[in-house]
Amino acid sequence: MHATVSIARCATYDRDRLAECLQAALAPVGGMASLVRPGQQVLLKPNLLCPATAEEAVTTHPEFVGAVAVAVRAAGGNPIVADSPAFGTLGQVAEKCGLRAVCDELALPLMPLRRSGVETVETARGARRYRISREVAEADVV
Repeated sequence: MHATVSIARCATYDRDRLAECLQAALAPVGGMASLVRPGQQVLLKPNLLCPATAEEAVTTHPEFVGAVAVAVRAAGGNPIVADSPAFGTLGQVAEKCGLRAVCDELALPLMPLRRSGVETVETARGARRYRISREVAEADVV
């Protein structure tokens, strides 16, 4: 099995430039439309570790999350943002890093990953059982 890895340099968090860089990064795999089908629920997990500003680079930059959400919508998907921070509440972390403002502006649902369960996943080495969030398991695309 071959995996495609794509990197696109983006020197700014300007929303328009981020959109261009994201499009360039996804081009080798056929763009966002090759990953997301119309009507699919797409869970965006931005690795919200703890309450920190975007400039501290502890979490995924909120403008990047917004750019991905816009691209998901353009492909017909329904993006939601979900995570379970290691420190602080989801609300505290989202507020501090600026993600709450981006979610509000783009009308993106922001939800905690709370429910867990055991899922069986087929891997190259056979079936493996993992404890993962039900919200992740129930999303069409993560």
